[in-house]
Amino acid sequence: MKDASKSRTGEILVGNIVPQIIASFFVIARIISKACIRRKWGADDTMLCIAWSTSIVLTTLSCALTAYGAGIHADELPDWALGTNLKLQYAGLLFYVLTLSLTKITICLFYLDIFADPFNRRLAQCALAYILAYTVPLVALSIFQCAPIAAYWDKALAEAPGTYCVPMQPHFWACALCNIFADVWLVLQVVPNIVPLQLPRRQKAVLLGVVSLGWLVVVASVVRLVRIRAIPADGDFTWASYDVTIWSAVEVDAGLVCVAAPAAKPLVKRFAPGWLRKGEEEGTGMATMRLGNLEEATRNLEEATRMGDGGEQGEEAARRDEAAAAKAEGDGVGWGYVGGLVRSLSGKKRRGSLASTGSGGSAGLGDITKEVDFRIETSERDLEQGSSPRISLAGLRGGVSGWRNSWRPVFMTKM
Repeated sequence: MKDASKSRTGEILVGNIVPQIIASFFVIARIISKACIRRKWGADDTMLCIAWSTSIVLTTLSCALTAYGAGIHADELPDWALGTNLKLQYAGLLFYVLTLSLTKITICLFYLDIFADPFNRRLAQCALAYILAYTVPLVALSIFQCAPIAAYWDKALAEAPGTYCVPMQPHFWACALCNIFADVWLVLQVVPNIVPLQLPRRQKAVLLGVVSLGWLVVVASVVRLVRIRAIPADGDFTWASYDVTIWSAVEVDAGLVCVAAPAAKPLVKRFAPGWLRKGEEEGTGMATMRLGNLEEATRNLEEATRMGDGGEQGEEAARRDEAAAAKAEGDGVGWGYVGGLVRSLSGKKRRGSLASTGSGGSAGLGDITKEVDFRIETSERDLEQGSSPRISLAGLRGGVSGWRNSWRPVFMTKM
């Protein structure tokens, strides 16, 4: 005997709205950090905004379902309410597939932005191609699962001759398995690159925790699939399927947090600096000590230029310069990963104005790096007077934007 007084609508509303609020907080924090503080906007940011928009639509549809029978026994509802319920379910399935894929595409674009080494970039490109390859047919099947489409929610039309609807259980299985494989791929790719990063323990723990939310996405996808299988085909589906939308919300919104949280550090630093101060001081101390190697490299470069063109002593000094510069790895602070300042300095000497140009990068620390272009110039008059070389770091602002600003006076003074 069914109890008409029972309703699961409250659980549906809480289970959808709370994850959306949490995800929206991190997405908005990332938008403010990238657009207003760092003033650097990329393709991954645009894609994240699109994914966030579709997730809001999905949450709205799931909440609207409660007004048309979700969480209530099906035999207690009029036919018009059941028809609207099916329309909302149809739209919800489409936006569920879209939001999941858009979130994973955002993560792939984010990986392409932070990874500099060919191997990780190729993995991200392959993941992106794989996600696009399964998204297109899943979206098409979600739209055209019935012919005509209205047969999905129109009971009379569904019983008319010539009407056909595709069984959706294979669709649910394909969607779940494809997304689970993509989630595992993306998590396993980034974790080995985070572990060797020389970050303060607190910040590394937070970063690993954010990335580990990817496993929550996998769990939510599995539970959702199990719950869908438990729904009776011709039974009380509005009552039995109450938690399917909840697990859908957890799966979608946890993915948004994974991609949005790592880029939100500038906003946290501005409004809650005390939370990061200890970690930043630790990271800054390590990097300041290592800048001594860069100072040594500069002295060797100056010595090389004094020797003139083609001299053996000059070449030996240049080799010492390269070895010392290779040690000058500045550790990135927080979640803007910059794994090294200088990899090599190559002297290109000419009379009148002696100069060295190069670019900084790092093959270590998981190859999460940004290139830093620099130029060291000096003239013969400067050398005679013992003046320090003039430094031009063209890529400093863009390449090491994740570094603590207070490094720069120390760095420039050292040079």
